[in-house]
Amino acid sequence: ESVLRLWLDLRSVAESRLAELTVAFGLMKGDRAREEAISPETARTLLRGGEACLVDVRPLIEYQNGHAPGAQPIPIDELPYRTDDLPRDRLIIAYSRGKYCLLADKAVAILRLRGFRALRLNDGWAEWKVERRGGFGIAAMQLAGANRIIRSERKGVRARVTRPSDSYSSRNTHR
Repeated sequence: ESVLRLWLDLRSVAESRLAELTVAFGLMKGDRAREEAISPETARTLLRGGEACLVDVRPLIEYQNGHAPGAQPIPIDELPYRTDDLPRDRLIIAYSRGKYCLLADKAVAILRLRGFRALRLNDGWAEWKVERRGGFGIAAMQLAGANRIIRSERKGVRARVTRPSDSYSSRNTHR
């Protein structure tokens, strides 16, 4: 969390001191419309009322390290092939890393082309984790075998196993 806080602080200083950053982002984002964004507070209300579905479009490893509770992980590269996993009768709210990350914008474009009602969250994971925007909590994925510790005979050497123990058997080979 302290690394994310530092990153947000550095971003804030850059935004306040570098007019070029605002111009560059404006060029990068193109025609990003304000109405495509939804505040965390509004998103929370819609989610609690069952009117929306939250989709995390970051890479799966980032989702596994922390995400908004109830968020469905569909990495942006998989989204075009996994739209059947999403409800058509609810608003889809996509989120990614933060306001300078365009993954959620891309997700909204993909979803709208496929007939979904979709908006991006105007904040991302960094803001949620550090600032707890919109009252969202934080969740992390419990991986099979993640609590298993292997101890070495060498003093002070430990490793946390993050895959199931059966993946180490002689029957299960990785190529």
